[in-house]
Amino acid sequence: MKPDSKNAAELERLAARIADDEPVNWRTLTTPVAGSDQALHGLREMEQLVQGFRHLQLGDSRDTPRSGRSHFGALTLLEPLGSGAQGDVWRAYDPMLDLHVALKLRKVESGTLAHDFLDEARRLARVRQANIVSVYGAAVNEGRAGLWTELIHGTSLAELLAQDGPLPAEEVRGISLDLCHALAAVHRHGLVHGDIKAENVMREVSGRIVLMDFGAVRELDAAQAAVISGTLHYLAPEVLSGAPPAPARDIYALGVLLFRLLSGVYPYDVKDVQDLLRLQDDSKRLHLVDLKPDAPRDLIRAIECAFERNPAKRHTSALAFATALAPSPPQAASKSRVTSFALAALVCLAVLGLALGLGRWRGAQVPAWQADAVFYRVDARGSAALTDGATIAVGDRLALKFRSDRPAYVYIFDDDGSGEAAVLFPLDGIDPVNPLAANTAYQLPGKSDATALTWQVSSQAEREEFVVLAADQPQPELERTVAAWQRAVKPATGASRGALVLAPGPSDAEIASTSLRAVLAKLGADTTHLRHWRFVFPHTSR
Repeated sequence: MKPDSKNAAELERLAARIADDEPVNWRTLTTPVAGSDQALHGLREMEQLVQGFRHLQLGDSRDTPRSGRSHFGALTLLEPLGSGAQGDVWRAYDPMLDLHVALKLRKVESGTLAHDFLDEARRLARVRQANIVSVYGAAVNEGRAGLWTELIHGTSLAELLAQDGPLPAEEVRGISLDLCHALAAVHRHGLVHGDIKAENVMREVSGRIVLMDFGAVRELDAAQAAVISGTLHYLAPEVLSGAPPAPARDIYALGVLLFRLLSGVYPYDVKDVQDLLRLQDDSKRLHLVDLKPDAPRDLIRAIECAFERNPAKRHTSALAFATALAPSPPQAASKSRVTSFALAALVCLAVLGLALGLGRWRGAQVPAWQADAVFYRVDARGSAALTDGATIAVGDRLALKFRSDRPAYVYIFDDDGSGEAAVLFPLDGIDPVNPLAANTAYQLPGKSDATALTWQVSSQAEREEFVVLAADQPQPELERTVAAWQRAVKPATGASRGALVLAPGPSDAEIASTSLRAVLAKLGADTTHLRHWRFVFPHTSR
C-alpha cells in the first residue's frame, strides 16, 4: 500500500531528522503514517546505520559545544559574539587557516533543521564580492551544524545609529552605493537576501561596508511564494501578500534602511504586521522631505522611489538604484573633497562619477555603459576565473579579461601591502595601448612580439589588492601621473611579475597605498565617466 501525500511528507520529515542526527520518537509516529510500515522499518534501519557511522567517525570525542567544551571540530571557540533565533555566533580560531573567524552554530532547540541551516553557507559561498562577508567553511559536528566566515572588526549600522544618531547625507550616500553593488552581486546569482536591515550591515574599522547574515536568503523561485520572512519594518507590501522572492523586495528594504540612516526613524511607525498592512494600504507613512528638509533632494527622491507600492515602479535593479543615488553634477566653483578613509572609500568617487555618466547629458538619457572586468589564473591547462576573495600563491600567473561596449581607457594598479602601488597597465612596449576598442575581448596585460604575457605573483604577502579603472574618455591627469611614476623608477628596481617589470609608486608611499589614493584624488571632479572594480585576493602558501 503506497502512502498518501500527507504520509509521504511525514516520511520525508523523518528522513531529514535522521540525517540531522535528531531524536525520533517512533511510538508516536506509528499512527500518523499508518500504511507506511515498510517505509518506517527502512527509516529505523537507516537511523541505526547513521548512528553507527557517526560513532566510528567521531569516536569518543567530547570537545564539542554540545558537551560544553570549547571546540567545534578543529575550530577553537574563544568568546561569544551574539545570539539569534537560529544560532549562536562565536569568535573562533581556525588552525588550518591560522586566523580568527566568526562561527555561527545552529541552536539545537531551534526549529531549523541542520541541512536547512547549512543552506545559508551554500548560498553565501556562491557570492563573492568586496561588500559581502566571505564564507570559509561549514560542517556538522556530532549533530550540530555550524558555518564560519571572515571575522569583521567593526560596528553594525544599528550600533552606529544608537551611538551617534542619524548619519550625514553624504555618508548615507556612500553606504548606499556599497550596498547597491553588494545586492547586485546577490541578485546576479539568482538570490534575494531577504533581510536587509541595520543590524545585518557592518562598517569595518577601515570604512568598508559589509553585508552580513544570509540566513533569510531565498532563490528566485515561485515555489517559495508562501514563505514570508524578514524583519517587520523592512517588509515590502508584496512580501506580506505572499509574492515569490524578487529583487524588488531587497530594493524596498534597502530604501527603508537608508531612510532610517538619514532620519533615525522608520517610514512606517508600526508595532505589528496588521498595522503595517493598514498603513501601507492607506499610503500613510513619514516622508524624508518633512523629516530632513536640508537633505539633498536627489538623495531623497532616490530613497522615496524605493517605497513604491507597485514593485514595477521602484528602481529596476540594484545598479539602477545606485545610479539614482549618485549626486547631482558639481557646480564649476565647487571642489570634490576626498575623505581620509582607506582605498575603498576613495574609489567610491570613481563609482559616483560612473553613476553621473549614466545620467543626463544635455537633457537626453544616456544608454547604460556595459563593461566587464574579470581576473583569471592562467596555467598550462588554460585559465580559470577568480572570484573576489579567492586565494593566490607565489608563482601564480594572473591575467585580466576586459570588454566594453565603448572605447575605454583602462588603468590597472596593484597594492600588496608593502607600501608601493604598482602600475600593471598600461605598460610601455606592450600591446594593446589605450584606448581599447569597443566590443572587443582583451586579455591584459597583453602581448609582446605576439607572445601573450601574464602577471606573476613574485613574493609572499598577506593579500594582493587590484584596482581597475576604466574611462570612456581621456584622463589626462591620470595619464601624466602614471607616466611620471614610470619615468621615476629604474627597471632594475621594479617589482617582478613574470616576464614584466612593473613600476612601483613613489618611494614615500605608505601601507594602504597612499600614493594610489593620491592618484585617485587627483581625478577630482573629472570622474564622471569612470568605472571602478576592486579585487582582493588573500595569499596562501602551497
